[in-house]
Amino acid sequence: MVSGAGSSVVRSDGAGLVVRTRAPGSVILRVACSPWLRADTGCVERAGEWTRLKVRAADEYRIDSSYGFPRQGKC
Repeated sequence: MVSGAGSSVVRSDGAGLVVRTRAPGSVILRVACSPWLRADTGCVERAGEWTRLKVRAADEYRIDSSYGFPRQGKC
């Protein structure tokens, strides 16, 4: 479901997923890209039909499509 930056999925549910990275860089999420996707930190952008998460540090990142928050801006 994810590739890049030594990444793995920690958990997922109907609203989103948590990805753990072992290094800074880009992670490709095999999740259809949507303008409503956002990350708690990091940057979400289109990567063809999938979604790219750019991160600055090894950590855990939650990606979801909560409609209660503003849409993700440009990276």
